[in-house]
Amino acid sequence: MNKQMHFRTLYFTLYLLLTGAASLAGQNTPHKSNIYLSALGGVGTHTTGTISLDLITPNNVFFSLGYRTHARNSPNVPSDYIGSALLFDSDGIPDQQTQLLTLTGGKVIPTGSPRIRFILAGGLGFGNITRPVNFVKENGLFNNYDYDKETSPSFGLVLNPRVEFPLTRYAGLSVGAQSVLSSKDFSVGPEILFHFGFLRERTR
Repeated sequence: MNKQMHFRTLYFTLYLLLTGAASLAGQNTPHKSNIYLSALGGVGTHTTGTISLDLITPNNVFFSLGYRTHARNSPNVPSDYIGSALLFDSDGIPDQQTQLLTLTGGKVIPTGSPRIRFILAGGLGFGNITRPVNFVKENGLFNNYDYDKETSPSFGLVLNPRVEFPLTRYAGLSVGAQSVLSSKDFSVGPEILFHFGFLRERTR
């Protein structure tokens, strides 16, 4: 079984556990759990993207199962590298990219309004990092170096505090900070997410 199959199997298992926990929590209390999807990303030291399945229990405990990608110009690119923006990205420099499956948990801090809440969350991420290596000088048509790509395992700590705005029962957004300290890289910066699903109870 390859690495991608391992990740898919683990991701599916965690998804079942998370949805099962939501179901059990809803059966043991008159208040339902909130379960919803979150997606978008942020900027900072890296350009980031994320998608996650989030759960808030009736006791204001937060769980999240997600996928994150973090990209930036690779720090090991030669200083005289000349590349084409058509081949790589907007600035033509090869990127270093980290892809992580994340499992986080934390505490929800309610406010006096059902349309705003604070979430303090952190957890673990594991996946891989891909970066350019073995740069060799050449006189190419689009760049002056050839190189290989190396992919290796990566794991680390994820911190993701945010302020959520459940604007309706089924849609909302949040602003916060994302920080990933992995075994091969460090990312930090602001983040904006959109949320869809069951975000809150009906207001009276």
